[in-house]
Amino acid sequence: MQKRIGIWIMWMCGVFGILNAQTVDHSLTIHKVDEKELFDRLIDFSLHHDYFVHTVNSLDKFMQISYTQEKPKKIFSAETDKVITYNIFVRSLGEKVWSIRVQARVSELIWNGEVHKSSYYYKDLGVSQDVKIYKQLMAALTAYFD
Repeated sequence: MQKRIGIWIMWMCGVFGILNAQTVDHSLTIHKVDEKELFDRLIDFSLHHDYFVHTVNSLDKFMQISYTQEKPKKIFSAETDKVITYNIFVRSLGEKVWSIRVQARVSELIWNGEVHKSSYYYKDLGVSQDVKIYKQLMAALTAYFD
């Protein structure tokens, strides 16, 4: 019995170790682009990929966009829509070389549970550590700037 418990504990440690090791780089380096062109291309990328543009501030080298991730509407489904807001920070690494860093915040649509007086609100889940959320945007940005 103790051998089984020991094997189970080792297996769980391995699983959690693998899950913790899954990280994605939240930054991207762009070459041979001046500042105005970089922000123009970031705006074009956002509009082309159906992101809502909240803020573009080229002086502070900051952009904020969001995306609504709609879940299929099923009876008794616990999954809800989410709004993912991305903060995009741009830093100069030299002449026509830029670093783009991304931070994602997630809000989840919540239903109050009442049938006749239904109401919904978005619950802020904070800064996301979900690898998939970052990976999706970073892959699209990398493909767009290549």
